[in-house]
Amino acid sequence: MKLKRKLAFVFLVIIGVFIGYLIVAKNTNIWPYHKPELLVLEEKLEKKYGQDYKPIYLYIKTDSSDEEIILLKNKLEQYPEVIAVEVVPWPKKSKSEYSAALRLIPMVKRVSGGLEGYPSDVLDFLNEGKTDPSSPTHIISNWSLRGEPNDFFDWPY
Repeated sequence: MKLKRKLAFVFLVIIGVFIGYLIVAKNTNIWPYHKPELLVLEEKLEKKYGQDYKPIYLYIKTDSSDEEIILLKNKLEQYPEVIAVEVVPWPKKSKSEYSAALRLIPMVKRVSGGLEGYPSDVLDFLNEGKTDPSSPTHIISNWSLRGEPNDFFDWPY
């Protein structure tokens, strides 16, 4: 009985070492399918900016002009909490039925107050489009703190 346990333990250790070797030495993709695009994007952003910064995903309306997008990007970059604004094209083949021209992703510094560590002045600015149609934020069709468009935010319509 003890011999069976020892053999089972040795077998599990050998399998674990082999899997570790495949992952580390051979740089084998352990995902049975391609990583989701959003996960890859989040990994790139975390590697580039570190864990002290959090993304806000802004989905821009498809009929927005380049000037409106640049104006919104520049306005967001004026906030001291925003270190950068990434521009990410919307995938041509999106699994969701949602469509957007592109995504703007402001990287904001984590703060102790505010909604989930996000600075409230930036979130208030994003909410301006709901009440002020002349605000640069009127081109945002949806936004999310988690990455995917969400329907539970009644915003900006």
